[in-house]
Amino acid sequence: MYKLNPNIAKRIFANIADDERLIDEILNDKSEELLDGKSERIVSIYLFLDDIRNKLNKLKGKIMSYDDANYILNIMILVNSEITQYYMDKAQKDGRFSYENEYSQSSIIINYIKVIRDDMQRREKIQEIYPNKEIIESKELKIVSECDLSIIEKHLEYLVLINTLMCMQISPFFNDKDRIIAEWFLCCFGDIFTNCMIEGIYMEPNTSYSEYENGSRTTTKMEIFFSQSNEDRYQLRLDFPHDDKECIHFNLYEPFKIAAYPIDYLEYNMLIKQYGDVVKNLFYHCGNRMWFKSQFKDYIDLNFTNNIEARKALLNLFETHTHSPVCDNSVSENDMKNFLNELFSAISIMDMSHSRYLKPKNIDENKELEYITLEKNVRNAAYKIDEAYLYNLQTGTIPAKLKEDLANIEIKLTNVLTEYYAKYTHEELNDLSLLELLMLVRECMIEHS
Repeated sequence: MYKLNPNIAKRIFANIADDERLIDEILNDKSEELLDGKSERIVSIYLFLDDIRNKLNKLKGKIMSYDDANYILNIMILVNSEITQYYMDKAQKDGRFSYENEYSQSSIIINYIKVIRDDMQRREKIQEIYPNKEIIESKELKIVSECDLSIIEKHLEYLVLINTLMCMQISPFFNDKDRIIAEWFLCCFGDIFTNCMIEGIYMEPNTSYSEYENGSRTTTKMEIFFSQSNEDRYQLRLDFPHDDKECIHFNLYEPFKIAAYPIDYLEYNMLIKQYGDVVKNLFYHCGNRMWFKSQFKDYIDLNFTNNIEARKALLNLFETHTHSPVCDNSVSENDMKNFLNELFSAISIMDMSHSRYLKPKNIDENKELEYITLEKNVRNAAYKIDEAYLYNLQTGTIPAKLKEDLANIEIKLTNVLTEYYAKYTHEELNDLSLLELLMLVRECMIEHS
C-alpha cells in the first residue's frame, strides 16, 4: 500500500493533478515526509470517490454493464470501509462504541449496486442465448439505468460531503471552531443517515446576509433529502435562530408533516421503563436511533386518553424534538456562518451535479419528496415492463402476479399524467402502450425538475 506525502495531497485537493501522472508519482515517491493515517484516509477516500465519479460520467446515456457495476461496487466498498473505520475509531475514542450500533454510511447503496450487478449478469447471459433480441439495450432498461446512475450519483455526493467534513475536522488550515463544528456535523450525519440513501442536498449560496431577507425559511442554510431502508422519506433542515428558537438547530420534515428528531436508545429505554411496552408502538428503529412514527400523535390520542400525565409528557417530547440543537452555546452564529461558507466553498469544486447552491426558501419540500418517490416508481415500472418481456421471451407467458403488477403500473402512470401533472386527459392516453406512458412521465419529470 502506497503512502502519500503532503505535497501530493495538496495537489489532489486542489484538483490540479492529472490522474495517470499522479498515480505514477505516488507509486514512485521516495519522500520520507509522509501523511499521518487520518490524512491519508481522507486522501484515499477522495481518490476513490473521484474514480467512481469518472466512471459514472462515462456511463451517461449508456446502460451499466455487469463489469461497470462490479467496478463501482468494489470501489464503493473500499470507500465505505474507510468511512466506517472513521466512525468506529471516533466512537471508541469517545467511549461510545457498541457492537449493536451501525457505523456504515453506505450499506443500502452497496446492496443496491449488488442487485444491479447480479441482474445485469443474468441479462447478459440471456442475451447470449437470444443474440438477435434486445435484452441489454432495450428502451426500458435504458430508463432503469438512467435512474440507477442518478441514485448512485446522489449518494456519492453525500460521501463527498462527509469526506470534506472529515478533512475540515483535522486540517490545520481551519480554525478550532471550524473543526469542532465539523465534528458535530459528522456525529449527527453518522447517526441520522445510517441505513439511508441521500436523495439531494441544497445549500444556501451566501449565508452572511440571507437572514435579512423577508419571507419564510430565510434562516434555513442547508437541506438534505433522504430515504430510509423502509422507504420513508425525510428532509433534514439546518436552521439558524428564528421566532422563539434561540439556537442553531435541525428540523425534520416528512411529506406534508413536521417530524421530530429521533431519540437515542437510552432515552427510548427510559420511556419504556416509565410508561411500559406501549411505547414500542410509538417508535421504529433505523440506524442508531429510534424514530417517531408518522402516526405518533394519533396513536397517543387513541391509547393515552386515560393517562393524562403520560399523554402530556409524550406530546411534549415530540414538540421538544421538532427542533434539535446542532451545537452548544460556545459556537456563535458568526462561527457557524463562517464554517458553512468554508464548507460550501470546499464542496463547490467537487462536481456535485445533484447538489444545488440555491436558497432553501425557494425549494418546495413536498414536491421534492414526491419527486423522490416518483423517480423510484418510474424506475420500478420500467424494470417490471422489461421483466414481462423477458418472461414472455423465455417461457411464452407472463406470470399472473406480474400481469397484475403491470395493470397497476398502467393505472399509476395514467394518474400521474392526468392528475399529478394534469397534462393529458384519459382519452388521450387510452391507446398508448405502457412504454409510451412511461416515456411521457419521464418527459414531464425532466420538464418539471
